[in-house]
Amino acid sequence: MNRLKEEMEMERALQQEKRRQEKEYLQKMLRENEANKAQANAERQAEIRADIEAQVEYGRMLDKQEADRIREFKAREARAQNFMNTLASQVIGKQQARIQAEQEALMSYEMEKEMRARLEDERRAERERKEKEQMRMLLSRQMHEKQLRERQEKSENDEQAEIWRTDKNNYELEEQRLARKINEINKEN
Repeated sequence: MNRLKEEMEMERALQQEKRRQEKEYLQKMLRENEANKAQANAERQAEIRADIEAQVEYGRMLDKQEADRIREFKAREARAQNFMNTLASQVIGKQQARIQAEQEALMSYEMEKEMRARLEDERRAERERKEKEQMRMLLSRQMHEKQLRERQEKSENDEQAEIWRTDKNNYELEEQRLARKINEINKEN
């Protein structure tokens, strides 16, 4: 009978040590999980701030490009208008037919040149608009992918936490079972 009690005591001691080690391991894992979650959250916030700053900076750059393009376009229009006004003032009553024909040819050349420049401006503006839209779509896609990763990481963390909770519950149930068994043996003795 004493031998049975000694074996039970040894088993109980081994189980207690095992439970103590499991408890320490669970506590360590929970602490590490909290630290990892805090670090991941800090990194996620830093990435979000960096993305927002990049979007703002890119918007400022595009706005400046647009303002420069409009200013150059207006300057070119003013030069063309001044040129046309100068030609008109020179032609009126002062030029012979030959000079007038030459000036009209020159005006036609300048107008064609201006038209080509305007078409190039329009093509450049369209390219810039498309690049801006592509960049916005890229940034939007990156933000969406980042949100998906964050949701997946949260799901994995939640699953791990559920596993730890289940392990803890099983551990407590086993501890209760052993306590009942020891009580029953003590009662029988």
